Amino acid sequence: MNKQDISAIFAVTSLAFGTDLPASGMSKSKYKATDKGIEGEYKFAKQNCDSLAAHAKIICTGVAKSQEDIAKSQLKARRRPSKSVAHHIAIEEAESARLRIESDAVVLATTTASIVTHIDSLMALHLKV
Repeated sequence: MNKQDISAIFAVTSLAFGTDLPASGMSKSKYKATDKGIEGEYKFAKQNCDSLAAHAKIICTGVAKSQEDIAKSQLKARRRPSKSVAHHIAIEEAESARLRIESDAVVLATTTASIVTHIDSLMALHLKV
């Protein structure tokens, strides 16, 4: 695989993952500042998860951590592009998608249980009349 093929792969993965093309030579200060911003976003997202209960909180925290990992990997790819970093980003995004699906399933199960409970109470009221 030649250098042109690798550049094409980065172009395609950058478009697919919504990142900018890697910019080699990113200054260390800009890298650290961006990294601090990513950490701040994670802390904010994690705080938003604190209002949730039990399994939903665990999933929310997992999604927030997964998004932080993706953002940090994308930042690393912009600073020092490599095939392994691009592969790592793809794996993290797949894990994030799995967590979001699991989160949606928990919300659906909770909503369904709530609806069933409401229907049962309505049926009980109707049978008493």
